[in-house]
Amino acid sequence: MLAAMGQAQQQGASAGLPSLKMLVIFALGAIFMRAAGCAINDFADRKVDGHVTRTKGRPLADGRLSAKEAIAAFLVLVLLSASLLFFLPIAVFYWSLGAVLLAFIYPFMKRFTHLPQVFLAAAFGWAIPMAYVAIQGAPDIWCWLLFVAYIV
Repeated sequence: MLAAMGQAQQQGASAGLPSLKMLVIFALGAIFMRAAGCAINDFADRKVDGHVTRTKGRPLADGRLSAKEAIAAFLVLVLLSASLLFFLPIAVFYWSLGAVLLAFIYPFMKRFTHLPQVFLAAAFGWAIPMAYVAIQGAPDIWCWLLFVAYIV
């Protein structure tokens, strides 16, 4: 009976709640990567934002920030996020490359598709497979169902 309970506890991404360490790492990673996404988004839209009432006051659009500074901010935020990977299994590093790719391409998808929000949701939701890898070593069907549900 106890063996069955122990086996049941090991099922799922964290068998309940994640550790405080994992929670802090992934929360900081989300903050840094969302900020990086904002920086690269503003860079991609820098020539358009100045002509749109809602976005003309953004630092890049109104000249308070240069394009080089926006790229530097993106890189610094990505590096801060990447520094968190030192506290996670090495496999998470490889999965994190998907997050960087999605965060980088999202702003440019506005030019190629009518559904750039799908890429934005995928970029934000990529933490789901990363968390599965960090906690149980690999994503499973529940991971991918949760990821797709997040995107939808």
